[in-house]
Amino acid sequence: MSAWLGAGLLAVAIVIVATGSVLPAEVGSHFDGEGRMDATMSRGAYLLLMVVLADGVPLLTWWLQCRAARAGRINFPRRDHWMAPARRPDTLRFLERHAMVMAVVLALFLLGVHLLVVKAHWVGTGPPSLDIGLFTLWVVAFVAFSVLWAAWLWRRFS
Repeated sequence: MSAWLGAGLLAVAIVIVATGSVLPAEVGSHFDGEGRMDATMSRGAYLLLMVVLADGVPLLTWWLQCRAARAGRINFPRRDHWMAPARRPDTLRFLERHAMVMAVVLALFLLGVHLLVVKAHWVGTGPPSLDIGLFTLWVVAFVAFSVLWAAWLWRRFS
């Protein structure tokens, strides 16, 4: 694993645990389409789940992408050209760095979701309510990044 990826995932885990200390003993862990809490779990279970998701999913994503690239099971333009023996090491390094960027962005996206849950518990006096507008903006930003990320990858190899 890249030192940058490891450092990024460690930082995400630390922020989740540190900000999770302000959560109540029972945390709203699911919200409906209008932002109303409709499921809870203990703070410890929630924090464990968020650390596993925010670090495990990006790490698995990175590993699977790197494994597929090394095994030659990737589909991109002019694959035979880029995976020719003379270019293969540089191509693999690029793909692994590219996968690392996506993994870090995915971890930051999940961290952002966690911070929205913290905000839902911290703001107001009634039951926790997720800011759906901010959540939607966050999802749209992540999807837009993902589309641009894929387009950049495609253009790089065209």
